[in-house]
Amino acid sequence: MDLAVDAPPFGLDIHPIGELRGARAAEIDAHAALIEQLGSPGHRALDRCGHREVGQRIRRSIDDAVQTHCRCVIRHARQCRTTPLPSHPVLRSVRVRVARVSDLPPADWYTDPEDESQYRYWDGSTWTEHRAPRHSQPDGETESGPGQLRRPGRLIAEMLSMTRRRWRSCATAALIYLAAQVAMVVLLLIAGNDILMGELGEIWDRVSDPNFDPEAPEQTAYFESLEVDLSLVNFVPIVLGIVAVWVGSNVLQAAVTRVALNDLRGRTLTGSDALRRAIGRVPRLMGLDLQVAAIFLIAVVAVIVGAVFAPVLLIPLIPAFIVGAVYFTVVMSLAFAYASVGPATPSLAYGARLVRGRFWGTLGRMLLIFVVLTAVTLAVGLVFTLAGSSALTFQLVSQLVQTVVGTAVTVVGMIAVAIIYHDLGGESDEGA
Repeated sequence: MDLAVDAPPFGLDIHPIGELRGARAAEIDAHAALIEQLGSPGHRALDRCGHREVGQRIRRSIDDAVQTHCRCVIRHARQCRTTPLPSHPVLRSVRVRVARVSDLPPADWYTDPEDESQYRYWDGSTWTEHRAPRHSQPDGETESGPGQLRRPGRLIAEMLSMTRRRWRSCATAALIYLAAQVAMVVLLLIAGNDILMGELGEIWDRVSDPNFDPEAPEQTAYFESLEVDLSLVNFVPIVLGIVAVWVGSNVLQAAVTRVALNDLRGRTLTGSDALRRAIGRVPRLMGLDLQVAAIFLIAVVAVIVGAVFAPVLLIPLIPAFIVGAVYFTVVMSLAFAYASVGPATPSLAYGARLVRGRFWGTLGRMLLIFVVLTAVTLAVGLVFTLAGSSALTFQLVSQLVQTVVGTAVTVVGMIAVAIIYHDLGGESDEGA
């Protein structure tokens, strides 16, 4: 940690969430013996080795040891029987429940405005140069963590591992999204049949006939005789279908991101809890969708206007548009993760701060995930293409399977982005 000698102590905040019976949490094992359970956020971790007085500040070396091992210890301190330690020769069997290490910093330490992955000390009037990591990592996991991107191989392995561990927690939201897609298809068919004045079935029968020839006189006469009804009421099912998919995709985004971040921080979130919290995020995510759409439309209009009034401007405009689109895609992905779990502050600006100085590493990992997941999707589509059946039943089954696979791929991609968001030091409204 980059702490000067005169910097305030930066200890661990630990809260109890249950009754401790028999022995203190400090007496669980050799690593936990470094910790004294205090009872409220904001207290510093204490050194109980060497029989120091309660409340005494810990040595920096002990603090570092606690920072390194504490999360690993807390995860395994649920139900255990203690073994005698040299400083505590007689201990009873205990049942211990230990809360998480709080993500809240000590007093006067705040998220560094220049680097979201660190805390920085505010002396009351200005930022000092005292900094500390926002999250400590268990021993053996120093290669990745908030503020430090894990290697691409580890990213893929963690993405697949988390998908296997947490698919049940993501399943409810995924089913909602899948149902929304099916509902949209049904509503589009209803709207299409109404617009074509009940002729959609006849059109399907004609075009699905193996001997269908669009240039045949009878076919030409039939299609020329078709009438359409463009009443606004016929477009209502289309709007409903689009809204259903829009809401379903945002529910999926919020639920999967929260499940993934909870997993990365050692907690399990059930599918019902994830869904309940995700629903509350839908309006914010929809607002972000509108911002993204507006930015995209403005960029497209700028390119078109430049091409119409000054074609020579296309030479710099097109490369600028491509570069901007790549940068914006990376920022947008992180902004959606932040909007799913973060405090109520501008999401796009936060995403831009996260990638500051780490853009190329983030882009490379996102491209890798995109290539892997696209290959899976294309492989599934290729299987059904090679099957080559034109039967209606086969076509319906093919579309359904590809929709399910597409939803699963979407979930895996969201998990990957959540891992990258966590590694960059992304925060949430509840430390999860």
